[in-house]
Amino acid sequence: MHRAASVCCLLLVTLVAGCAETGRTQTPPEVAQSSPPGTLAEAVRTARLVGLTDPRRDIRITLTLRGRDVQGLSRLLETNQTVSAAGFAARFGPDPLLVQAALRDLESSGLPGRWQAGSQLATARGSVGAIERYLGVHLRDYLLPDGTSFYAPDGEPRVPEALAGLVTGVSGLDDFTRYRSHAIRPGGLTPTDVRVVYGIDTLTSRGLDGSGETIVLPEIDDLPITADLAAFARKFNLPPFDVTVKRDATNWGRPQGQGKPGSEVTLDLEVAHAIAPGAKLVPYIGSPQADQTAVAFDALVSQNPGAIISDSIGACEAGLSSALLQQGAASNERAVAQGMSHFVAAGDRGAYDCGQNAAPSVDFPSALPTVTSVGGTTMFQTPQGTYQKEAAWGNPISQAGTGGGLSMHFPRPAYQKGPGVDNQFSNGNRQVPDVAGVADQNTGYHIILGGRDVQIGGTSAAAPLWAAVTALINQDLKKKGLKPVGFVNPALYWMGQNQSQLQASPFHQVTEGNNLAYTATAGWNYCTGLGTLQASPLDSAFETYQRRTGSQG
Repeated sequence: MHRAASVCCLLLVTLVAGCAETGRTQTPPEVAQSSPPGTLAEAVRTARLVGLTDPRRDIRITLTLRGRDVQGLSRLLETNQTVSAAGFAARFGPDPLLVQAALRDLESSGLPGRWQAGSQLATARGSVGAIERYLGVHLRDYLLPDGTSFYAPDGEPRVPEALAGLVTGVSGLDDFTRYRSHAIRPGGLTPTDVRVVYGIDTLTSRGLDGSGETIVLPEIDDLPITADLAAFARKFNLPPFDVTVKRDATNWGRPQGQGKPGSEVTLDLEVAHAIAPGAKLVPYIGSPQADQTAVAFDALVSQNPGAIISDSIGACEAGLSSALLQQGAASNERAVAQGMSHFVAAGDRGAYDCGQNAAPSVDFPSALPTVTSVGGTTMFQTPQGTYQKEAAWGNPISQAGTGGGLSMHFPRPAYQKGPGVDNQFSNGNRQVPDVAGVADQNTGYHIILGGRDVQIGGTSAAAPLWAAVTALINQDLKKKGLKPVGFVNPALYWMGQNQSQLQASPFHQVTEGNNLAYTATAGWNYCTGLGTLQASPLDSAFETYQRRTGSQG
């Protein structure tokens, strides 16, 4: 959800620590009691039990399905090869005969189901009573001290024998676990500023505008404000937006905001359009409820092979069930196999994504090894408006800052090992973020929202920045007879470790500031990853990577 942030000016020197991990003071008990729970387990502990959930209530569950040829898919991903959507379904998707048998079993129990070929998710809908009987659980209603109500199961579901060989997890048995968007007000860079500080103007001056590329955006706010989009294009002398909105309330749920146009989706579209005005933008509007978000994202992947994903939503990794983690992992493996790039906001709570009263934690799906996690910085410009430097974004007063740290669940991928990435805090798990972009609310982005000029920050804006630059690079690579970048992480880390083979560094390395737990240091770090982008060298580096590694297709 959107959260108000402090607009007080901070001296940068107060944010710079002298060691690689800063200390954290003990939170007073009264603050801890007033903080909202970060996980379902914590919510159940602190809430009042109201009673059993009405057995007549209609809800939907999401089933995680076992795919085929897991080792073959791993080899495909490791070699950065791709397949068509039909090829993925035939080789790696769940066995259609097993799925149809499972759907018949669900139907006979009063739970009609739905599945799309190739997908590792299936959904079923029915009464609470039917779901309780089928999965051997009971749902209970709870009430938090702040008035928030939710339902949750009294234990883990038991998958019936008829589904045991196919179904590996079930989600949707609670309505507490929800995704949030990552945007904080206010901030201040115009589209021209952003193009200049990151050298994007060197690409746009060559006629690159993202034409022929598609950027898809999972969203949990309602429709974009079309009048704002038109006003933004006029104000900054950009062509009209090419936007196609996708909605499916029956299967993806309803977005937050009660039918009001969404600020998050408007922000995402305006930032992307400012950089790649020729790209087609396709927001997928769904519910913040985690299992419904997973179904909407799965549809996005199914319908857009080869597209670029800009993702500004997420949830505390530690608060998600194994079924939700599996669902996200499956959909993103499919995205990588289908040649998609996926940029995900790393989060805006610093290193404490589950809250300041919990242990350091990271955001999901940013924690997945199959996505590009985008952290945030504070930008410093010269008096002429050009690039001066950046610092890792971390504000101890508002407890806001760039997400970053170590995953609890996912092992560190092969591309993230080697000189400049290994460090003293590594525990063998996935490290985030991979890269970064300006995100501090005090140096954020100038957009038009609600008919007014406003300024917004957050890693929510850094993700579409990287997605839009990738659209320009894809357009350029295709002109040169090369393939689009697809999953970018292997190439990015190759660039970081082979800069002597490049004409210039594709990254602005960030070595100042912190994210409330980790300090930015030379090389890869837990605040800004490899750094922020330098557009023209980055474009050249992708060409060099393909030619030097033989991955040009």
